[in-house]
Amino acid sequence: MEVSEKNNSDVIEQQLKEFLRPRSPETAFVQELKSRLFFEPEITVEYPNYLYLLLFISLSLFSGALLYWGIRGFLDFFRKKS
Repeated sequence: MEVSEKNNSDVIEQQLKEFLRPRSPETAFVQELKSRLFFEPEITVEYPNYLYLLLFISLSLFSGALLYWGIRGFLDFFRKKS
């Protein structure tokens, strides 16, 4: 029993040595990482564009007024006919 346990532990240790073997990273990755760590990134702040909001509200109000005027004119036309 003791021999098989020792054999199993040797197998596990060998597998761990294979998995934990040091690896050399790619140079392109290391260079990119260095540049990202040492140089300040360019940060841009985007401000909200209120022009689109103003245009949307204006068109909505104009469309609503036009629709109201059209429906009211349509109803007045039929009321006068009767």
